[in-house]
Amino acid sequence: MYSTAVLRWNVLAAATIAFVLVVVAIQAGKLVVRPFEIAFREGISTVRDLAYVVVAQNVELFGAERATWTNDETWSLLSSVIREQTGMTQFTKVSRFVEDLKID
Repeated sequence: MYSTAVLRWNVLAAATIAFVLVVVAIQAGKLVVRPFEIAFREGISTVRDLAYVVVAQNVELFGAERATWTNDETWSLLSSVIREQTGMTQFTKVSRFVEDLKID
């Protein structure tokens, strides 16, 4: 028979090893998913915010010869960019990336 002290030590050792393994697994998981993270600049929290940035930085995509775009045309192009870049398909013009779409 084992003494009570030995049994306590075994339980403590097993709990410590389990804790270390959980911490290692969490850190390894973070390393695995890091290349797939989608990050937005500070101040971009909605689809509308992203639209302003995308249009401002990609004038050539929107056709410099066009003086104005309708809301529907802009939304169509922007939503296709969001779908392509994030894989998300269910969102609206007022969807928030972090809170609604879980894109952090």
